[in-house]
Amino acid sequence: MQGRGHKSGFALVCAITLLAALTPLTVLGGSELARQEVPGADSVRVVLQVELLDAAVEVNKPPVVSVTLENIGVEPVTGVQPGDGSRWGWRTPFVWWTRMRVDRAGELGDSWPGPPDIPRCGNMNMVWPSEVFTLQSGQIETLRFWVSPLPMRSPGRYRLQMHYWNRPEFEPTPMMHEYSPEAEPLIRASTPMRVSSNEIIVDVTEASVQAP
Repeated sequence: MQGRGHKSGFALVCAITLLAALTPLTVLGGSELARQEVPGADSVRVVLQVELLDAAVEVNKPPVVSVTLENIGVEPVTGVQPGDGSRWGWRTPFVWWTRMRVDRAGELGDSWPGPPDIPRCGNMNMVWPSEVFTLQSGQIETLRFWVSPLPMRSPGRYRLQMHYWNRPEFEPTPMMHEYSPEAEPLIRASTPMRVSSNEIIVDVTEASVQAP
């Protein structure tokens, strides 16, 4: 699932093809993110857990996963749910996946921000207070939207790992963007954290042919 149904009325309406062609967009790649250090982001004690929910994965279809964030430290931590723009590095938190072919030598590399032929506009949905959460010690939050890996283009066995990076100080960057007035102070006060998940193995098969 890639959005909040009950907030669809607030989504910005985009002419995707037109704006993608006319608007210069800034997209942060995984290598760029790795060079941006945030003090304390790696010291927060949280666990990002990924579970593959459906082992039947076909080419050009995203794997179905469950993603949770658990606070295993003593102090409370405050995070932000991924949302529209997180995969492109436009807003906090940043989320991306790395992947490697297991059945064939060679690193496929960072799948951020996705295949370049995926069009999108320069607009971004507003971020709401309900997307900010606080975890006491031992508590778990399910990350609900915009967390699925991108589809694989060819069959084979892949090793996937998800990455989550909350940067409270980050300014969203699309042409049309905003944190809601109620959400912005909550986001600014959230906990800087950067964490990688467990790895999952995904077997990708050719698309099944439907009988006429």
